[in-house]
Amino acid sequence: MPERGVIHNRPAAEQIRDYSGLRWGTITPTDIDGFLDFRGRLFVLIELKYIGADMGAGQRLAYERLCKAITRVPVYCLVCQHDNGLDEDIKTATSILVEYWASGKWRKPKTYLTAWEAINVLLGIHGIRFDTLADP
Repeated sequence: MPERGVIHNRPAAEQIRDYSGLRWGTITPTDIDGFLDFRGRLFVLIELKYIGADMGAGQRLAYERLCKAITRVPVYCLVCQHDNGLDEDIKTATSILVEYWASGKWRKPKTYLTAWEAINVLLGIHGIRFDTLADP
């Protein structure tokens, strides 16, 4: 069985997605860097940015609207930063949480957390347990 969470087809993953033909006024596609579905009990969206980079206004609004539209399941959007160069893979688990969407608004974390740590906090808040939680 292939290892979960790793890149299996690097050439396909390295292909650039060209959205230039998809525009309606100021509306263009955005991407979601990660999505976790914890058995339909908790959804976590992940947006990765290079250290110091901010989300654009349109992308921020898209995440907000998506989170607001999901009403049956708790949903969070984690914005995490990394300092990996273009020739390195981004280790999402160890990227640093810089802000998150929860309960209808953007918030700044009160403590230093990696993405992995932040997600484990959310699992605890919502009483979701796993027998195997591997360190990143």
